[in-house]
Amino acid sequence: MRLGPIRVIAPSSPWHRRVVFMELGERIIERIEPTEESPFAYVSVGWVDLISWSWQPQTAPAESLLALAERAHRGGFTQAVVGGWHGWHDPALLIQLRKEAKESPVFIHFLATWADEEGKIAPLESLKLEGAIGWTLPPLQPIPWRTLRQALPYLRYLGGLLFILPFWEGSSGEIGVPEAMEVALAGWQGIPEYAESAALFLITALHRHLGGNLLVGPLTTRAGYELARQYGVSVFTAPPYLAASASKLLSYDPIWKLHPPLRCEADRFFLAQAAAQLNLYIASWDMSPPLEEKKLEWSSATIGQPTLEKVAHLLWCILSAASEEEERLTHLISLLAEKPRLLLGLAPFTIEEGTPLDLTVLRLREVSPLPFPWQEWHSPLEVLGTIRCLADAHNLQSQMS
Repeated sequence: MRLGPIRVIAPSSPWHRRVVFMELGERIIERIEPTEESPFAYVSVGWVDLISWSWQPQTAPAESLLALAERAHRGGFTQAVVGGWHGWHDPALLIQLRKEAKESPVFIHFLATWADEEGKIAPLESLKLEGAIGWTLPPLQPIPWRTLRQALPYLRYLGGLLFILPFWEGSSGEIGVPEAMEVALAGWQGIPEYAESAALFLITALHRHLGGNLLVGPLTTRAGYELARQYGVSVFTAPPYLAASASKLLSYDPIWKLHPPLRCEADRFFLAQAAAQLNLYIASWDMSPPLEEKKLEWSSATIGQPTLEKVAHLLWCILSAASEEEERLTHLISLLAEKPRLLLGLAPFTIEEGTPLDLTVLRLREVSPLPFPWQEWHSPLEVLGTIRCLADAHNLQSQMS
């Protein structure tokens, strides 16, 4: 099949920024040839989401793993790292999830839970055999610090990333609201900024002593970022912390009840600048609770917000300081495709003859507002689809004709 003319945006490719035709085989790019014709779209290496959260195996009305994957696909991702909201520490459960993932339009990498609800180390070897790419804890499970010290030597030799939320747990009822100047007069309490720094001090100390491949986040403060950089720990953040600040909490809308909580404008601005300089990894940090659990009074509403379909659009807005559209696209693709692939050891992260079909196709159209709750942001990005096999390319071409 012949695809094009299409402009390549892949910083590691010799075809970067060139307009080409591609001859696609069933699973690989068979031939690339340049052209002077005007492109109808852009093609990049397939985007990878570093972490989102699934509610499975919780019963209905929670979102299914397949529904989460469909949203990731619409957002332009070809691969996604997924953790379990309630923890995945049973090898039998990972077998079940792998079977379900075979129907997914994106390739799903599972994050197993390295400790159970009581803080005991999970059977890490068996979880690795069942396909877990790395390890984490559910968002609201406090870190069992003593167990972490015992687990790190295991993980160092088993391989795979350990995702750690830099959060020193607060008291019951504090989740989702920070100590912020904007809400102090309202009498709200919450997880202060120094909770992130306190956890990072301990995490970096353990890391220096025991090693291991850690990815810490989502970071929400400048102090946390500078501390992690000082000690050489890899860190990530998520679009809500780059595009929104604690001033959103004045609306009392539970859509802004996130974990970790939103921070002040100075922290938001600093992290946005770090992302624009490619000094942070980006993850969707998608948490999509059942609607009836979100549309409640603030104190009763569940944390989380669906973000998978908005990551690229929000990043485009955050990268708006770039002077040219293609320079902005290059930064966007670096954040969404190349940096996460390097981190996870996924190859290839280039577009050349012989490379597998793992592509994201997009175009720039008229600038339009994003959907709720991001309507003050405007983006021209449109994800046309992804290509992981020849059938995907045929489907994409039929949509465009």
